Amino acid sequence: LYECIQNNEAYKTIDAPNTLEHRYIFEDIPHGLVALESVGKKLGLDMKNTSLIIDLASSLMEVDFRRIGRNLNDVLKDKNSHDVRSLF
Repeated sequence: LYECIQNNEAYKTIDAPNTLEHRYIFEDIPHGLVALESVGKKLGLDMKNTSLIIDLASSLMEVDFRRIGRNLNDVLKDKNSHDVRSLF
């Protein structure tokens, strides 16, 4: 697997971000991990690692990603019981 990834031509031109001011942080954390953490906690799952990443990013970037991110309450806002059941 390692060799396949290292030798894949499609990956050779993809560079990592050269700054933390990147969408990987400012989109994926508040709209991905915050939502995932919220749903996981509601389902009773241990989300400590996800929570840690959110906490570290929030501290490092001095941004409250939970405040600006999407959580289960945002998703369920203005939904009736049929809409909620259809999400699961």
